[in-house]
Amino acid sequence: MAKNPRLIDLSGRSFGRWVVLAKAGNKPRGAALWLCRCECGVERAVLGGDLRSGRSASCGCANRKRLGDLRRSHGQTGQRIYRAWQNMRRRCGDPRNPRYPSYGGRGITVCAAWSKFEPFRDWALANGYGDTLSIERIDVDGNYTPENCAWADAKTQSRNRRFVRKTPDGVAWSAVAEAHGIPGRVLINRINSGGWPPEMAATWPLGKRRPSAQNARDDAGRFVAREQHYWRR
Repeated sequence: MAKNPRLIDLSGRSFGRWVVLAKAGNKPRGAALWLCRCECGVERAVLGGDLRSGRSASCGCANRKRLGDLRRSHGQTGQRIYRAWQNMRRRCGDPRNPRYPSYGGRGITVCAAWSKFEPFRDWALANGYGDTLSIERIDVDGNYTPENCAWADAKTQSRNRRFVRKTPDGVAWSAVAEAHGIPGRVLINRINSGGWPPEMAATWPLGKRRPSAQNARDDAGRFVAREQHYWRR
């Protein structure tokens, strides 16, 4: 077969990450194919027209690398510590997030220092981060800042929620109950189902009959007085 006089020999030339090795035949309609080697080592037959126009500049590895760099700028995307940062920002900044009303919707924000992941990660690792812990705001009405956050287990977090009943000193009644050997389920049942005042519910011994306002003995007078006060409300 006679050589096409219009064929431009691309052998040895570079196009993007491609280096042309040799002619590799033609497409059924006559377009020339060239065997090329990418910088990553992949070899493939590429149309001469695509090489010259720039439509093909690599085997695709350049795009994959660029996307990988964007997704992996800190190397921790997908890890739990990254998700903690991501979820924190979504709760405070994305009105579509189901938890937004309890966070961003009531004015809770994430500090500017944590707008990027790396500073948050460095703070977390230096301040007790663990894979079984979650970020906790010390002041539940305060923002997410290094000064107002710590890492806590589920029990500690549950005691610090806005809706948990607390003593006048700010201690959760659940903590008082635990100190007196009262299981959490008993505390909840005493308050929600039995109508007990929190102080009595958290401290009255298990198995001991609850005093009434009419027949309480003197040593239980403190509880009776408080009970009557709660009932009047």
